[in-house]
Amino acid sequence: MKNKIILFSKTLVLMMLTSCNSQNEDSIDLSKEILGKHIDSIVSPNIKINRNSMNHYGLDNGSLETASKELMNFNGVNLYGFFNEDDNYRKNSVKFGFAKKDSIIAMYELLTYQTEKSNQLIKALDDFLGKPNFTSYQKVEDRKEGNYDGKLWEDKINNRSFLLHVSMQKYGKKCWLHVVDNNNPYFYETAIGLPWFSKWENYLKFKEFNEKPGDFTYQDYIKDQTEKGDEYISILTE
Repeated sequence: MKNKIILFSKTLVLMMLTSCNSQNEDSIDLSKEILGKHIDSIVSPNIKINRNSMNHYGLDNGSLETASKELMNFNGVNLYGFFNEDDNYRKNSVKFGFAKKDSIIAMYELLTYQTEKSNQLIKALDDFLGKPNFTSYQKVEDRKEGNYDGKLWEDKINNRSFLLHVSMQKYGKKCWLHVVDNNNPYFYETAIGLPWFSKWENYLKFKEFNEKPGDFTYQDYIKDQTEKGDEYISILTE
C-alpha cells in the first residue's frame, strides 16, 4: 500500500511538471521575433484582451492590449503581475501596434508597475542587449546616483530599437518599454518622439543633415556638441 502511494505521488509530480513544461512551450517570449508578424499569430483567440484599452496609434493603425500570462515573458523572465487581479488597474501588460491594412506588428509597449518585476525587466534587457546606445538623466543629481530615466538600444541586425523609460511612482518602480520596427516611419517616430529620447532624436537629425557616416555614434555627437558649447549634454546623457 505504501509503495502504491509513493508511486502515485511520483506520477502526480511528473504530471504537474509535464503540465508546466507544456505551458512554457505555449508561451511567447517578447524578446524574440515579434515585430513583422501578423497579430493573429501572436494574440490567439484564447488570449484575454483588454477591450477598454484606447488606440492612440491613429486612424490607419490598430492596437491590442493584454495582460495574459502567456505573453508576459521577456528573455526567459516572466513579468506577469498585478495589484488587483480582478481589474486592469496597474496590471503589467503588453500593447501591440499594427497597420490595419495588413495587421503586421510594427511596435509593442510593455508596462510593469511593481518594483520587483521592473527590476527583472531591466536586468533582462541588460542581459539580452548589453550596453545601451543612449542613456538619459533628468538632472545632475540623478546622473551622480545612476538614476536614469531613459535607455535606448539599437539592434541593427534586426533593424529594431528598444526604448526604456523608468520612473519612480508612489506604488513603486514603473517601466515602460517600446520595441519598434525602425523601417516603419509612423511607429518609429512615435517612439523616439517621447520626451526622454529627445536628445537621441536631435542626434539622428544632426547625423542626417550633416551627412555623417554610419559609425558616427551618439558619443561622437556629445563630443561635437560639447565643443560647440553645450555643457549639459555630457552630463544629462551618455
